[in-house]
Amino acid sequence: RASWWAFKLGKTRASWQAFDLKSRANPALSGVGESKTKSPTPTHVKLPAVIAPLAPQDIGLTATAQPTLYWYMSSAWNYEIGFTLNELGSCEPLIEHIIDQKTECQKHLQEDFICHLNLANHNKKLLPEREYEWFVYIAFDPEQRTSDWLASALIHYKQPSNTLLKRLEQTPSRQQHQVYKQEGFWYDAIDKLRTQQIKENFRTESANWIT
Repeated sequence: RASWWAFKLGKTRASWQAFDLKSRANPALSGVGESKTKSPTPTHVKLPAVIAPLAPQDIGLTATAQPTLYWYMSSAWNYEIGFTLNELGSCEPLIEHIIDQKTECQKHLQEDFICHLNLANHNKKLLPEREYEWFVYIAFDPEQRTSDWLASALIHYKQPSNTLLKRLEQTPSRQQHQVYKQEGFWYDAIDKLRTQQIKENFRTESANWIT
């Protein structure tokens, strides 16, 4: 079954990737998002089967210093979901955040959700020509971070060219995701599509965008 957003964006190298949840060690997250309340162990509750960053398989481009990052969750999670943004090579995270699921996650079709984080809400900006990695994770034990269940994606901020800005100015808002797609700016194409989806409320048309 074809992905709706893959259909909209086309079969390019910037195709969405879904991460099945896998428990794995990640030293970069050591000590990140610590909480006094432990999440239950996987044997005690049902975990979301999939957390899928809406991101390409390699490094995704954005034309804005404060992009909105999106991810898909196949079901609800009633405990903490952590978010971290790191610049590659840096020891200090740019953002550490516990997702507010009431405002940052919206029900999609049935039991699944689309969640987001906007860098502007955290007063943070990406630097141009730098590479960053962002993580969405469930921490079962803040003192044993190797047990985290997580998904991640890469992002690179590239300042828009005059040509891109002119094309956007000449393109109706409803079609601007196509311009971003053609120019290779995955994150901005996703944001335009998601904004358009919410504005026009075409939930039925989007039913098949996640396989």
